[in-house]
Amino acid sequence: LDEHLPWAPAQKKIPYYDPLLHRKIEPDQPNAFKLEQFVFDTIPLARNPVVLEVLRQEEFSPIKNAEGVDSPTTARAAMSVRATQWLRQCGLKIPVDPNGNPSHPIEISPLWALDVEELKTRPDRGVSIDPSQPIYLGPSLK
Repeated sequence: LDEHLPWAPAQKKIPYYDPLLHRKIEPDQPNAFKLEQFVFDTIPLARNPVVLEVLRQEEFSPIKNAEGVDSPTTARAAMSVRATQWLRQCGLKIPVDPNGNPSHPIEISPLWALDVEELKTRPDRGVSIDPSQPIYLGPSLK
């Protein structure tokens, strides 16, 4: 793209090293600006954009941080919870903790099923699943 996406400033708490105290400081208040870009700013650049309204818990888990809140770890956990709910709606017994979290990662590829209704119609949905192991339902990962 020849166009450049706009930068949005966001106030953040950024740890830093204090050479006088000889230690890392974890600020309790924002002390810096981080410049961020957002994928939705590409919509005006698209020839035929399409916007879908979806249930947030079904389709959205932000990844804004490397660790902790809004990280790849929390996005994977949300994906596993959604897959667990789908499989349970299909009649499979997937054990979960009191928060609905499975003990192992579960992934359902969008190439396998886009929603629970499509998952219920798969002729091969009777596949053997060991809930004590990570579960991947989709095309071969080879």
